[in-house]
Amino acid sequence: MSKTISNLPNTTRVALYCRVACEGNDAIEQQTTIVRGYAKGHGYSNFNLYIDNGVSGVSPERPAFSHLNRDIDDLRIDAVIVRDLSRITRNSLELSDWIDSLRHKGVSLISLSDSIIDESFFLTRL
Repeated sequence: MSKTISNLPNTTRVALYCRVACEGNDAIEQQTTIVRGYAKGHGYSNFNLYIDNGVSGVSPERPAFSHLNRDIDDLRIDAVIVRDLSRITRNSLELSDWIDSLRHKGVSLISLSDSIIDESFFLTRL
């Protein structure tokens, strides 16, 4: 049986990823509040926050994003929540490759502004 967001267990290990290119405004706090609120509102208490503040999304070589990917590779993450997919990268090919890698590792992706839940093997709308 495929897992759905409504029946992912509360013990799901969730990564909350936030990124803004320009440091010094309240955008990162707003993003953090949004993804944390979603996680808590859906009963996820086992989450880690990964923040790249003042870091461009042009390169995938970002401190928190690299840490997130290491944790995914080490099987420490079951789902990733982002405000929107542009927080991951602005390059659509890199984004597609990254999402494919999540699918192969069985990691779900939730993008709030894009209204997408990628449950590793299928997409559904929020």
